[in-house]
Amino acid sequence: MLMFIAYPNIMQFMLNIFKCIEIEGEMRLKADLEILCWSTHHHLITFFVALPSLIVWGVGLPILAFVWLTNKRAEIISAKSPDIKETYGFIFGGLKTDFYFWELVITFRKLILISVCIFVTNFGVLA
Repeated sequence: MLMFIAYPNIMQFMLNIFKCIEIEGEMRLKADLEILCWSTHHHLITFFVALPSLIVWGVGLPILAFVWLTNKRAEIISAKSPDIKETYGFIFGGLKTDFYFWELVITFRKLILISVCIFVTNFGVLA
């Protein structure tokens, strides 16, 4: 359940590590203007913290939840095991049984929306 609560904040924080702005001819990290983009320090943060977090949290956990739901689909639909519905019902509780996977779609939609909010704001008002 923590994944669904913390997901937007973790993704926003990790994607902000890739957002750079130009100041006086130098690309600087918007979150911390003292860090030059793609310097050694930024590379370390990007490749050892942000990228693995995006892969694990952003893609891995939603796909893992989908695989688990697909494997347990028969038990979920037949309601033979009340423990499964009690423990993991928050993932598929409000959905029709044929659409047990919809939480994955919602999670990736959140990721796309967060990405757009972070990276498209550079363009300002389009008139």
